[in-house]
Amino acid sequence: MADGSENKMALHIDKIAYGAGGVFGLVVLVLAFMSGGELAGLRKDIEGVKAGVEDARSARLPEREIPNIERVLRTQWPDTVKVRTATHEWGVERIPGFILFEEGPGTSYAQHPAPVITELKCIRSTKKFRVGVALTAELPERSNADLVGLKLLRKDDEGDFEELERFASKVDLEQIAEMGEIKFVDGRVRPGKTYTYKLVSMAELASGAKSHIQMPEDEKVKESNECTLPGPIPFDVFVRIVTARPFDPATGKEAHFIGTIYLASTEPGADFVEIKPASGQSFERGYSFGPKIVRGKPLFEVSKIDTNLVTIRNRGTKKSKTFTPSQEPPPLTLPDTTDCSDSGGGDEGEDDMGAEGAAGDDEDESEDESEDDKGDAAADEDAEEKPKPKKKKKKSGGGGFR
Repeated sequence: MADGSENKMALHIDKIAYGAGGVFGLVVLVLAFMSGGELAGLRKDIEGVKAGVEDARSARLPEREIPNIERVLRTQWPDTVKVRTATHEWGVERIPGFILFEEGPGTSYAQHPAPVITELKCIRSTKKFRVGVALTAELPERSNADLVGLKLLRKDDEGDFEELERFASKVDLEQIAEMGEIKFVDGRVRPGKTYTYKLVSMAELASGAKSHIQMPEDEKVKESNECTLPGPIPFDVFVRIVTARPFDPATGKEAHFIGTIYLASTEPGADFVEIKPASGQSFERGYSFGPKIVRGKPLFEVSKIDTNLVTIRNRGTKKSKTFTPSQEPPPLTLPDTTDCSDSGGGDEGEDDMGAEGAAGDDEDESEDESEDDKGDAAADEDAEEKPKPKKKKKKSGGGGFR
């Protein structure tokens, strides 16, 4: 009885197991059937992604500028900070080995020292017998500054400074900037005047100056020291009259005068030359004297004689000056050389006014000189020098009139 019950129980368990296995297999078949469509779609998606990747690889990417970070840093700190890197140009994709920020040069300033007048020398030309002022000046070395202009200012006695415009046309600015020396002869001076000179130099920041160098406004224009002649510009001639008589129609005696003619000298160390008539004789109208520089004729002549009046004419300038017995003698000697530099250097200039100055310009005569048209008929004639006076040279060191 017991054995029969056990056999029935085992039979039921086998049936249950077969039924469960059938159901599981059916479920597996159903799931496989349902998932087949999704797998095909997944494969299709994967193939599409692969195709897109291949297209992207074959397509040309747009060019992109990589910023130069080193240049950006140098632009931000151009004057005060230096940027040094261990690699060449670098950016976001090229990292440098290191960056070192260090203190830069800071702001520097251009140097434009003022010119210095070192010497003034009054000279008399041996060719034209004219007086001029030879100026020598130094232009100190500049730093990061280019010379762009020079002016020479002059004043007489107590007047105001005025620019000598002809100075700019007579000097070579480039040569002066290179050599650092200025030489100029002012040939337009008036006898009896005492002149003072001053230079003005103008500069700009040099074209090749670095970015951290600046030029303040007060460095662009500089004035030199003022330099003054120690004495007035000398005259050419002076006449000391003892007696002067015009033509006497009653006796037929020619116009004549007794006295002394003082002629300025061009010789170094000599003050002037005294010209006196021989004993018992006198100077007559038409008497000529001085250097023979006007068509072979002496420069000066006695053009007119009246009662206590003697007129001397300059054949070169064609101007005349009248002298009286009471007239005070003007300066005839060249003033000493003026040393305007602290060091006291400088060689003496040439006696002839050369091409470096304005010596070839027509010189202005003194204000008290006037034309004397009467007596001009004898100006260009070879006047007979009668009587022949004796010439006496005044020795150096006197400076006065006897």
